[in-house]
Amino acid sequence: MNKHAIHPTQMRILYDLRRVESARFSELMKPSKLESDVFKFHIKKLLKFGYIQKFDERYVLTPAGKEFANNLDHVRRVVQKQPKLSVLIVVGRTSDSGEPEFLFHQRKRHPYFDFWGFLSGPVQWGEAAAVTAARELKKQTGLEADFTVHAFYRQRDYLDPDGLVEDKLFIVARANNIRGEPDIAWSGGISSWMTPAECKQQEKYFASTEEVLDLKKGDYTSRDLLYNTKQY
Repeated sequence: MNKHAIHPTQMRILYDLRRVESARFSELMKPSKLESDVFKFHIKKLLKFGYIQKFDERYVLTPAGKEFANNLDHVRRVVQKQPKLSVLIVVGRTSDSGEPEFLFHQRKRHPYFDFWGFLSGPVQWGEAAAVTAARELKKQTGLEADFTVHAFYRQRDYLDPDGLVEDKLFIVARANNIRGEPDIAWSGGISSWMTPAECKQQEKYFASTEEVLDLKKGDYTSRDLLYNTKQY
């Protein structure tokens, strides 16, 4: 992952090295049309960042450099934005009256302040989705559970037809063997057991809720939603 501010010249070096096994200083400098001292500054920066290494007067990409170069837009030479990967946490039970209920969550943070929907959380680098779901459920409610990956849901949120603000890919994880009693409130929101119909009656709720519940094992679906600035 990119942790450094990268100059366009440095991006060009990484991109060029991606297309060869190795290259000499002169071979990398020629397309840039920069003076040697200026180009050497950018080479030193990439060495310091750990994106390139020098062997026998030739430069090669390190594993970190290969990962970063692989995420470059080959036309614009900028880092490509990619969908955010998160889990949607579906925790269900049967009420005393025999109706299916789910643990819905009201966000108390931006964006989508006060919206009701499923618990969610970002997948950390290298983390299994079931581990993410268990971690976020424990953090947000105090409950413990085992999880299975159920389906996949992608949502793109717009503030106007050309104004994409969020692109999210959700792994839908369903809880099994739920343990403990939920702590209804935490700093990021409030949780409550409700039927899907009750969730839909809230002033603000995610329109995707019913669609997610209808997903069958292994399904994938996507949806584009248009929000106004006040909602977002």
